Amino acid sequence: MNERIQLDVNDYLDLYLFVKKTGDTIWQEEIIAKLKNKSNEESLQHSIDIDTLWKKLKEINEEIGIIYKQLQSDYSNTELQGMLLNLKQQRILLHQQIHYAKRNLF
Repeated sequence: MNERIQLDVNDYLDLYLFVKKTGDTIWQEEIIAKLKNKSNEESLQHSIDIDTLWKKLKEINEEIGIIYKQLQSDYSNTELQGMLLNLKQQRILLHQQIHYAKRNLF
């Protein structure tokens, strides 16, 4: 079987310390390169995640705008008010997720 093993940062650091003791500088450089690539990949993934959250936030804001327009003509519509409340709650959660993702990116 040709199974690919996924190493996390701690595994690479442990391996680096072991390799350093052996004096294999080429292997050390390879490990450092892997860690740099891993860091770049994670940054890119966070960036994509933030973009997705912003797109979702934009969609929710558009939906809220549509519901507000509908409520102008029928403010007593409890179904629309419930949908509006739900969208506002989703918007709050998205703002929190964006803030958290930005904080972890930088």
